[in-house]
Amino acid sequence: MGLKTLRSKSLAWAVVVLMLVGLLSACGSGNPAPSGGSGSDAAGGSTGGQTESGASPGTGQSGGRAGCKDAPELVVSAAISLKDALTEYQPVFEAKECVKLRFNFGASGQLMQQIEQGAPADVFISAGAKQVDELEQKGLIDPATRVDVVKNALVMAVKKGVPEDQKLTFERLKSDHLAKLAIGEPKSVPAGTYAKEVLDHLGVYEEMEKAKRLVFGMDVRQVLAYVETGEVDGGLVYRTDAAISDRVEVSDTADPSWHRPIVYPGAVVKGSRHPDKAQAFLRALALGDGQEVLRRYGFEPATK
Repeated sequence: MGLKTLRSKSLAWAVVVLMLVGLLSACGSGNPAPSGGSGSDAAGGSTGGQTESGASPGTGQSGGRAGCKDAPELVVSAAISLKDALTEYQPVFEAKECVKLRFNFGASGQLMQQIEQGAPADVFISAGAKQVDELEQKGLIDPATRVDVVKNALVMAVKKGVPEDQKLTFERLKSDHLAKLAIGEPKSVPAGTYAKEVLDHLGVYEEMEKAKRLVFGMDVRQVLAYVETGEVDGGLVYRTDAAISDRVEVSDTADPSWHRPIVYPGAVVKGSRHPDKAQAFLRALALGDGQEVLRRYGFEPATK
């Protein structure tokens, strides 16, 4: 047999073998992977039932609810004294309303200025009426959505462990001419505004300011930090802020008649992309299940 004939026969057999291999592969591709094999649902390789976005149902991604795709984002600018309570309530509201919350916490005056300068925000919750009043006058919030969310109280916080006879109180503040006190900046921090009203009522603000015995914080949490580190003898903070620190204790509480009512008003910001969701958030805090969380942190209902 010639070399040319042998080559032709070898080529023919090669073609037959390739055809058989392809046929067998095609038949096998339609069979499901055996249980416990290398498929994505095999033991140790399960995806956990992830959605298309990569999040497991009910985890908080895409609004924290199964089937809630492309959840809108709601930007909430809120007084920093609300931080702990709102952060705890966040996953509950996200799951219920199919929305993603993004918080911007800070001093109410600073948050007001940010909104005035065009910073994105859907909801504004202040620790005082002044800031919301100013935004309303400038047409930057929807007045129809305004609601009082909660109330608070002003207390004297001192570092834990200070002997009883050395703890600063409001009565002692009038006679102790060496005591240093931390308060929020009155022009931008509502807690500082209330604190100044208290000190004015006691007749000590001007003397303490001249003697440089007042230390001003940029927000109420900074005031709390001054007390925790012992840089001051006491600090005027909200009752709710004193409650979250295990390094301070309350030595006295300001009489409500010494200052304006400490009310936290909130409103939907004009131009919000999701005004319905924003209003639902405010309602949940003032009247719904968010109120329960706020009460656990020491806030009081704004309306009884």
